[in-house]
Amino acid sequence: MGILKSTDAGQTWNTTSLTYAVNSGSGFHFLEASPTTGVILAGGNDNLWRSTDDGDTWSAAQSGTFFDATWDK
Repeated sequence: MGILKSTDAGQTWNTTSLTYAVNSGSGFHFLEASPTTGVILAGGNDNLWRSTDDGDTWSAAQSGTFFDATWDK
């Protein structure tokens, strides 16, 4: 599965570059978007993932299990 993205208010959903096999046991605990930069973070069982293009592509920012993130004000 992975992270899906909608560009039409939820009518349709498409996969992003961050996908896992359904039986992999991987999952996500949070998604957090920066209100000033548009960077999106996704905390998962294996990594902290980062997107700088509205969630189209993702890169691993740090390994580990992540349950929360906040942006400095």
